[in-house]
Amino acid sequence: MDITVIGLGYVGLSNAVVAASYLYNVIAYDVDKEKVALLKQGVATIEEPNIQELLTESRSRIRFLSNPKDAIRPSRIIVIAVDTPENKDGSPNLKHVYEVLDNIARFAIQDTYIVMRSTVPVGTCRLVKAYLEERNEHHFDVISMPEFLRQGSAIHDIISPSRLIFGADSDAARMLIKSFASPFAQRKIPVMITSLENAEMIKYASNNFLAMKISYINNIARLCDVVGADVEKVALGISLDPRIGSSCLKPGIGYGGSCLPKDTQGLYWLSGNTSEPLELVKATIKVNETQADYFLNKIFSR
Repeated sequence: MDITVIGLGYVGLSNAVVAASYLYNVIAYDVDKEKVALLKQGVATIEEPNIQELLTESRSRIRFLSNPKDAIRPSRIIVIAVDTPENKDGSPNLKHVYEVLDNIARFAIQDTYIVMRSTVPVGTCRLVKAYLEERNEHHFDVISMPEFLRQGSAIHDIISPSRLIFGADSDAARMLIKSFASPFAQRKIPVMITSLENAEMIKYASNNFLAMKISYINNIARLCDVVGADVEKVALGISLDPRIGSSCLKPGIGYGGSCLPKDTQGLYWLSGNTSEPLELVKATIKVNETQADYFLNKIFSR
């Protein structure tokens, strides 16, 4: 069975190469023809440990395409891994997701599983199914499979994840998930199959919790400066509590990267459209927005 991966950025290319290394036949599609040309030559287009080696080893099982028709028609499993950048109001921009859906609706010639790896607002996967089935005569099962990749260890995180989270609302989708996840479960890697909405929320809630820890320790660091405490010793003492742990408790200039800033804004935007706005997330964002200036002022005032 062919698997098509749409979007060959950080998440998509990492997933495509690992899937090919597991002996799946992979079709890897991107609109960027220059990127596709380089990948056809065997040149990895992102910096990530081991990705070039895996790409070289798996070239016979992966086809790189820039024609959506040729990428979509052969596959019953299509993985969506396009970016969802932040709009000015903090909401995720789903333009690229809907461009993919329009191509799928146009070119799919069989019942298809859609695996959503892009980070999307809660409720999106259920809308995806309705959107496709209004525009195509075939049946579409949508699976939410949020990614938890860390830059610099993406290949490791796919091969040996801390956990696998899936959202599905049909028996067929759950059966496919169990077949895929079985080797991971045998290695004692936690596998959770839940609703589409739960899986979408787990991704946002996880990233926001990490962001909160970062902003919290940075806020504590500011108070330590005032009262004469050593924040590194304080962080160490906090981390010895097994309920808290040591991750994300290193004070610094705040969180950045491609995920935490947009995911905190995205979750706060989502909550602001309900009767339960997340004030903790709002405070997390505020601390982070001022942390770099605080850090620089501290350095230059010495």
